Amino acid sequence: MATLRAEILALQSHRNTLRPINRLPPEIFSTIFQLVKDDITEAERVSWIKVTHVCRYWREIALDHASLWSNISFIHPELAKVMHIRSKISPL
Repeated sequence: MATLRAEILALQSHRNTLRPINRLPPEIFSTIFQLVKDDITEAERVSWIKVTHVCRYWREIALDHASLWSNISFIHPELAKVMHIRSKISPL
């Protein structure tokens, strides 16, 4: 059963790579993410977590883009810690 689940996950991951949106280079996604980030409110700062749940490709891009995480929301203390770690060396 575990093997079957692993195969299903692999097929789903492969299917996601074939989606037209996921053919955009990471730099384009980073630019889009940054433009959206610049428009969000304090309460919406935690919404970046949702971006990391779309697919593996989006997760990698979002996690590599440290400045997305530099406006830390203190609404949820545990999430603030995660955002601080993900912001890496970006100015807070």
